[in-house]
Amino acid sequence: MIGNLTQDPELRYTPSGVAVTDIVIAVNEKRRASTGEWVEETTFINVIIWGRTAEYVHQNTQKSSRVFVEGKLKIDTWNKDGEKRTKLKVVSERIVLLDKESDRNDEEENT
Repeated sequence: MIGNLTQDPELRYTPSGVAVTDIVIAVNEKRRASTGEWVEETTFINVIIWGRTAEYVHQNTQKSSRVFVEGKLKIDTWNKDGEKRTKLKVVSERIVLLDKESDRNDEEENT
């Protein structure tokens, strides 16, 4: 997916010292509606990033930064007030920063 960060990434660490950050990216898609006019739709995608990549993204991106994210889908489930809740997110396996020419070849992979 290619999208823009909706807010500055916040870095935190697990009790065992592993870096982690959650980001949300806005992915825009243009399509032709049944009326024939072009419409733009935005989908907001939650992404979790681990390890060195989380630190790298925290240091080198900010709100509206454009990124390419590759990863696998994961569903989190929990109960709140007796109701089952779910949230679909992407566990990042690779992120490429797209804002700067120098970043286009500067990939970070989770390890």
